[in-house]
Amino acid sequence: MITRSRLIQISAGALLAVSAGLASTQAMADCQDRLEELEEHRDQARYYPDEMRRDLRQLRDSAELLLETDREDLCNEVVDAMQETMEERNDEVQAAQKQARLENATPVSEVTEVLRASSIKGSIVRSADGKELGTIEDVVVTPSSGEIAYVALSYGGFLGMGEKLIAVPWDALRLTEGSVFVLGVQQEALDKLEGFDEDEWPAEANEGWRATDTVR
Repeated sequence: MITRSRLIQISAGALLAVSAGLASTQAMADCQDRLEELEEHRDQARYYPDEMRRDLRQLRDSAELLLETDREDLCNEVVDAMQETMEERNDEVQAAQKQARLENATPVSEVTEVLRASSIKGSIVRSADGKELGTIEDVVVTPSSGEIAYVALSYGGFLGMGEKLIAVPWDALRLTEGSVFVLGVQQEALDKLEGFDEDEWPAEANEGWRATDTVR
């Protein structure tokens, strides 16, 4: 793991090399290209701590200065330090990005793309904090209007045993860019809702849904 003190040393060493006029012995790679590749991941920076962003900016400035003075080998050393620092945060960044997608999911009523019933059935539904709530077993349509009345969400149980079917209003769902369905409830709220018998499907969504204020 690369420490902050080591990052500062690398940056300071790079600046010292420039001021001393040290010549490069061999260009290990095209440092300019590597810097541009790192820039392509700049959207990840908002998930980094402020201190880390400052360190990375300082290292980038040092690398660019080394490039301007033809110290490409030293530039590569600085970029190596930048990459190592970013890679150490990859798991955290991916988790934060996933969480952001869930929180920013679009209400299904506002989704403009076509959704096939076959792609909806079998989809896993998650809460806004990423927990798996259940699976969409089927989609129920109101014949008179042709609109989706609700989806049957299988919830609870273990290995298919003890599950209950909950009639969730279609407009209570949201959809991420990665086609993940999100429901603004926690498991505790679903525990309180009554399920229906698979041989007696209701015409409408669960009556207690709105009353229990489970939709956020």
